[in-house]
Amino acid sequence: TNEGLHLMNSDIPVGTESQLIIIWSITVVATGSVLTGVKYGIRRISEICFCLGLALMLCVLFLDNTVYLLNLYVQSMGYYFQWIIQLGFHSDAFEQMGPSAGAVDRGRFVPDRFLTTDGPSGWMNGWTIFYWGWWIAWCPFVGMFIAKISVGRTVKEFIAGTMAAQ
Repeated sequence: TNEGLHLMNSDIPVGTESQLIIIWSITVVATGSVLTGVKYGIRRISEICFCLGLALMLCVLFLDNTVYLLNLYVQSMGYYFQWIIQLGFHSDAFEQMGPSAGAVDRGRFVPDRFLTTDGPSGWMNGWTIFYWGWWIAWCPFVGMFIAKISVGRTVKEFIAGTMAAQ
């Protein structure tokens, strides 16, 4: 749906007509880009998207609480590196045994419409396996793409570029 556009501008209605306009606009731009070729069309679209993304990131960084966002970035990177192995293999196996006990004793808020603070029983397991399967399926394509755009770069530049893109 086009809820995001409606939130930004309430004059844009949520409905099929708006969605069709969005789909056709994207299709026209993508088709024009593909027809003009890699050296011009796709390159220009990727440059425009990169610049718009960079501008959005800088606006959020400088127009919001900059110190907080930078601290959040550092803390999130530390959390990521600290827990990468555990989170990569986490599948909520203990939750599959049944609902946890003591959620209220631990001070966790349980809304009235829920019995426990537990999530859906099979979601984490399915998500982890799905995520692994997705990346295993896409690895050859991602590897070929990275290899193609990395022609002429040193191994050091290649590793730095792929790690920065993650």
